[in-house]
Amino acid sequence: MCLPGPMRACLNVDEIVRLVASELIASKAKATAVALACCRKNFEDPVLDALWATQESLSPLLRSLPGDVWVTGEDVGVPTIFVLPLLNSFIPKCLKRPPTVSEWGRFRKYARRMR
Repeated sequence: MCLPGPMRACLNVDEIVRLVASELIASKAKATAVALACCRKNFEDPVLDALWATQESLSPLLRSLPGDVWVTGEDVGVPTIFVLPLLNSFIPKCLKRPPTVSEWGRFRKYARRMR
């Protein structure tokens, strides 16, 4: 889809892009926001900021690390991270291996956006 000149120009204004991204997230159109972020590079940061700012627990952030980083099953040792996805329920997590540099990079990219 090719947008007319003035429309294309307004999608390069950061405040407008951030407003569009936050409105999409607020209206439960997360899939549309993600699709925009994938198609237009200037939507990536505003959409990620809006998505991660609305997280209510640490679970999505911890899930950004690969599954083979975590010990599975009941054998959770020390050090243990307790995740509270819902009130009154803890999920114990223990690292099986240290995350790689790129895995930590992705984790930090999302973590800095959380509020």
